[in-house]
Amino acid sequence: MCVLGCGHTVSPSLPASPPAAVSVVLAGPAVAADSLRVAATDSFGVDLASHLAAGAEVSVVTDRRALDFIDGGGDVLVTDRASVIRYASSRADYATIALPWDRQYAFVSVSQLPIENVVDAVHADARPAAERCPVTVIERTLTPARVLYPASDSIARSLAERLVGLNLAQRAAPIGRDALSDTTVSAYIVARPIDSASCDIGALHAVPLVDTRSHLIVRRGAVGVVADTTGRIRLEIAP
Repeated sequence: MCVLGCGHTVSPSLPASPPAAVSVVLAGPAVAADSLRVAATDSFGVDLASHLAAGAEVSVVTDRRALDFIDGGGDVLVTDRASVIRYASSRADYATIALPWDRQYAFVSVSQLPIENVVDAVHADARPAAERCPVTVIERTLTPARVLYPASDSIARSLAERLVGLNLAQRAAPIGRDALSDTTVSAYIVARPIDSASCDIGALHAVPLVDTRSHLIVRRGAVGVVADTTGRIRLEIAP
């Protein structure tokens, strides 16, 4: 269906489309942007928090430090860690908002074998991957000597270790995130945005394992949270 353009000229006298209606999720704000305390527990969360908090400086914290951040009155925290989400949800002074599923973890190798549900291997808000890739090779391929995972990604590590437990790899080994682009790497766990996930990566195949999502944890009164008609969340911050 054509929405705009389609070879026709739009009259300049037509009024601009009204902005999408928004609904208030959380009232605010009370904290000025330059004094806002923002944190995240992983690199995906940092990018998301930086976008939501309009360029505010975002600190990366461990799970334990995330709890300290909440206890210390931090304003905004983005995390997918189940223990942190549970703790924030128990606090009356914080609101916890689930964000859309946006990240997929996949096993990349020469194998196209289906892998059973491994969602219980990770300590994050996760579900079995919604996207499935076709299985065209039925016979078992050689078990790789090792499955690599980014050293800084605890979810990838847990999944790699589960694959070892399933005898789909002999051992799990950490590696620098940039090293995964090395063409000699033949079996690894990759984390990628769901909307750009593919079933083939070069000559290798991706088997989607789990989807994860972050939660937005906001100190009540620090910032406002609104959602538009598409469900997109944004923060309102005091100037």
